[in-house]
Amino acid sequence: MYHSSVVFTILTLLFVTSSLFHNVLVGHRLLTLMSMEPGNEKVYFNLGMLSMDDQKFEEAKQWFDKAIEVLLSFTPSPPIDNI
Repeated sequence: MYHSSVVFTILTLLFVTSSLFHNVLVGHRLLTLMSMEPGNEKVYFNLGMLSMDDQKFEEAKQWFDKAIEVLLSFTPSPPIDNI
């Protein structure tokens, strides 16, 4: 299995090419990535971008709202003392 950051980079490159086939493939892969890493706001943002490309604006708004929700719920690790 590939590391999610590698998969995400490949999906981003496919998304930039903007062909219908690539957008469908990217969408399926992003949904898979979402199930693996539900706390990754980049996945939701890119699902929103795909929805915008398809002119599905309400769907895009839901994905963008989810990206913001995930981003705002992020809690950084506490500092480690005595390193």
